[in-house]
Amino acid sequence: VSIDGITRNPDGPKGFVAWFGANGTATAVAAFPAAQVDPNDLAVLPTGDAVVVGGFKTSLTTGAGVLTAPAGVERAFAVTATIGGTAVHGFTLGDSSETRALAVDTDEAGNLGINLRTTGTIVLGGVAYPSAGGYDAITTMTSPTGSVLWTAGKVGSNGDDEPRALDIGLDGDLYIGGDMDNDANVFGTNYPIANPQAWVGRIDDPISEVGANRYFPK
Repeated sequence: VSIDGITRNPDGPKGFVAWFGANGTATAVAAFPAAQVDPNDLAVLPTGDAVVVGGFKTSLTTGAGVLTAPAGVERAFAVTATIGGTAVHGFTLGDSSETRALAVDTDEAGNLGINLRTTGTIVLGGVAYPSAGGYDAITTMTSPTGSVLWTAGKVGSNGDDEPRALDIGLDGDLYIGGDMDNDANVFGTNYPIANPQAWVGRIDDPISEVGANRYFPK
């Protein structure tokens, strides 16, 4: 990719993140090539570094090595790039199920809230979350380097559920939103619908609020 004369990994598919100055000129570009990659969102850390999330197939190269996915399966990724344009490390989420990261935000400590779209059962932090059919939505909180801190239960139905938005509020809670195209169970509450609809929820952070771990669908 070449932006304002800054070129990174010019051959083959790649994801990238670019920094721009006040005049709109690119100051740095970080790129990470893959056999097939689909970046979906980014968050800026307190340091000014950026975290990019999405999905990839086969392999994805970061500044700290190569991430791999099972043959023919999309795997969710998060890659951190420094403000100078160097991809310094990355991690994957999920196992053998199709998984893509759709949204990310960061708290003051640099921990990452990540919305995932999955098919099949997914294992996060040693806990298995079974499929409800179609695409399911799930939200997880990780350390900056990918250790799973906690995971909220799935938003699922026999249709498709896509968690497209996530924001960590000043209260430390996670505010999430998405869409569903069939009856959906949102954190224990069933919403019977006949047409595609949007949903919004709030998740208490069980680390910042000890013992909370409660879910508040709106």
